[in-house]
Amino acid sequence: MFLYLPGSRARLWLYAHGILRAKKIDIPVISVGNINFGGSGKTPFTIYLYNLIQKPACVLKRPFRDETLLYEKYKIPVFEGKNRLKFALRAKELGYKVILLDDGFQYLRIKRSFDIVLINARRGITGFLREPLSSLRRGDLFVITSPTKGFGTCKLKRRLSRLVRDKPIIEAFYKPISYVDINGNERPLSYFMGKRVLLLSAIADPISFEYTARDVGVRPIFHIKFMDHHEYRPRDIAKLQKKARLPIITTEKDMVKLEKMHLDIDINALKVELGIEGRGMLNEKIPFL
Repeated sequence: MFLYLPGSRARLWLYAHGILRAKKIDIPVISVGNINFGGSGKTPFTIYLYNLIQKPACVLKRPFRDETLLYEKYKIPVFEGKNRLKFALRAKELGYKVILLDDGFQYLRIKRSFDIVLINARRGITGFLREPLSSLRRGDLFVITSPTKGFGTCKLKRRLSRLVRDKPIIEAFYKPISYVDINGNERPLSYFMGKRVLLLSAIADPISFEYTARDVGVRPIFHIKFMDHHEYRPRDIAKLQKKARLPIITTEKDMVKLEKMHLDIDINALKVELGIEGRGMLNEKIPFL
């Protein structure tokens, strides 16, 4: 934290005092971001938000291949690159009416119409932060994301309320739908219920994935974890094949990379959607949905 915050504070000060200025784009810009390092469900929430919007919309994001492949799988127009301001101007030229900034809370070069901040229910607002807690006051709406429905959030919600005062706070949770194997075949949640499986992930919060997997009744005996955005290589697959006497359960974000490799192993993505408690408030606060 202490290595990051000095630079973060300086940058915030430059924008707050008008030395650096955010560029206004003449269409609505909604940012979906967080204050922790990764693992709050920004991409699933952005997909959820995209499906609510009634106008032509697109997503601007940093250049991570797995997220881009996931957006493309859901047929969502996406621009990826470090210079998101350039892509925002391009999106307007192409006729898009709404821009979604995936991981946009710290991207201050673009003036936004609405800032949504996601908080991981398991991690809370402690540990390594991308900027000071006082920065949360820039947010317009806060979403506490949980790995399962009924995950305890009361204490976190009270603490967050004290920090952001009268700003609205809603909750989201991962709602498993089915499994999809590497060939695209769908399997019901009951298919692996009670069975011993291996878990595989290259995401920022693998522990939350374990919570979600256990909640649908599988029995993980081992979890193979890689760093977030890891690009799978042949030696990773060799490691998998040695352990593949059991079915492998992974995330959709991982599967979009793995399915490009034409693997001959029993690997399945746990397909989830977001359940939202407080959707009415979301619609009320973002009128251009």
